[in-house]
Amino acid sequence: MSIKFYLSEWFYNMGIVGLLRILKFNNVDESKYTTKENYLEIEDELLDNFAEYYFNYFFTINDDREIFKRHINEATSLIENYDKPSESSDQEASAKNISKAIKNVYDYFKKYENSVKNTCYVDEYNDLLNSIKEMNRIIKKDKSIETLEEAKSILNNLLDFVSIEEIRKKRAANITRSNLSDFFGQASFLNPSFVGAYAQNFIEKMHKDYVEPVKEKYNQNASKKSKGKTVYNCSLCSRETNGKYHFDEAMFSPIGLSLTENKNFLWNEVTKLPICEECKLLLMCTPVGCTPLRKFRPTADGVEYYTEYSFVNLDTDINSLFKINENFMQRSSSSNPYRELIFDIVTQMEQKALWTLQSIFFVEFQTVKKSTYLRYFNIAPFKAKFFIDKEVHYLLSHIRPYQFQMDIMEYILTDRDLYLLIFDELRNYLKKAEGKDDRRIIVGDPISCFNSVCLRHLLNGYKRRQKKVSTKIINDAFEYGKELNRYYVATDSANKINSIGYKMLNAVKVGDKEEFLDNLIRTCMSIQKPIPDYFLNVLTEQRADFKDIALAFICGFTALPVNVASKEKVSNEEV
Repeated sequence: MSIKFYLSEWFYNMGIVGLLRILKFNNVDESKYTTKENYLEIEDELLDNFAEYYFNYFFTINDDREIFKRHINEATSLIENYDKPSESSDQEASAKNISKAIKNVYDYFKKYENSVKNTCYVDEYNDLLNSIKEMNRIIKKDKSIETLEEAKSILNNLLDFVSIEEIRKKRAANITRSNLSDFFGQASFLNPSFVGAYAQNFIEKMHKDYVEPVKEKYNQNASKKSKGKTVYNCSLCSRETNGKYHFDEAMFSPIGLSLTENKNFLWNEVTKLPICEECKLLLMCTPVGCTPLRKFRPTADGVEYYTEYSFVNLDTDINSLFKINENFMQRSSSSNPYRELIFDIVTQMEQKALWTLQSIFFVEFQTVKKSTYLRYFNIAPFKAKFFIDKEVHYLLSHIRPYQFQMDIMEYILTDRDLYLLIFDELRNYLKKAEGKDDRRIIVGDPISCFNSVCLRHLLNGYKRRQKKVSTKIINDAFEYGKELNRYYVATDSANKINSIGYKMLNAVKVGDKEEFLDNLIRTCMSIQKPIPDYFLNVLTEQRADFKDIALAFICGFTALPVNVASKEKVSNEEV
């Protein structure tokens, strides 16, 4: 007998993609499963080893020995290159680096504590842990060759220890359990009692709680023993089920609800949504179907890193859905996976690319302290035309730093005004140029900001359904700004650039066209430069948006390197 999973809601499709990834990762015989236009069909005999396939995938991708090895290699390299420099300050700095590297190794090795519990390796683990801790204490006082060689020997022993098969799999199992908590409640092997459990225990529990119910159901159907029992329909796929399982946060926490606490969500206050055994198993594959993206955001203390999960839904066919998510996952480590995915599509025939982009539906979700932040966004027809514009491709690829480029892409996809992002980047650049912002975060330069202004102008043009959108007026404003900048630099008046830039940026922020023009006129008159006619468009906005022209000019005006901090106090320089 076979089981069919039809394309449906995004999270269901994510399960289908995950199931396919697991099968392909384990090189399962393709005769045991088939992909049709709108459904995936698997043979029920495939279920016999599915729990092993499932955890083989996770135990492989969650094998963190390479990360631990990098820490070991870093410490070993520092020890090998320690040659007691003649300068005492250099020697002290080198010793501190060795001590810090060994401390990193110690901290990471300590994470293996749960993976060693209830094994015969507990004593060996504690001895190694104490050895590296003691070695770090000794090495701070004694940097002799003998001491350093002993430290290298201990580091190698640590690497051998974490490579023990039992420890390796147990560690991977615990990492898997931790990661899956972003998707499911504390059911089955995700229960707290499974912390420190053996890898085989995870496989057996998975088979018992998720695979066997499906097999039993098909055995009952084959022998027709289910007659006379109450039959329910699955709330996800409409398959018949006995009503034993219900959809809730334990099944898929990003959208699951504790319905017993939220009766008013359902018109008849029936809080139980039946789910079939097949769908329950499929939902366990959802973590494999999405792509984890490592992101960061600025905080008061520096930078905070977090993981966000993304899925690309496509209402076409199973193979296209799988391929586009594989494409996205392969680019997950790049600086801007969204841009690369979209421009991969754009390289197809124009009409096909246009149709594909309009069919895409992005899903992003992040779990923080059991609360899920879920976002959806698709690509509207005007936005699809925008992305297949070659000029857009060029502009996006010439925006730095990459985080700014990523933010630009995210703003476009989520329909937020790029002006907000460009304004912040220009303000931060001006602060950096004056030495008033000592943050280590790299901000965008005026050239990248100008490219972003062009993108905003093009996007708004396509949104207004213009057949052809020209950036000539934006380029003219930028070039004129550069011309004034060169004059100020040539006449040793570069210290005035930031001051004027702040005033104009203030005017743009509040939408004061008259104030912007007033500053522009006074600036041009002071250096006897004519004002181009196209700046009259600032008032009428016939050819371009006021913000686009004004920001393009400010980008050009501050584009050339200015290393001279402003010596003048400007009362309104803060924007």
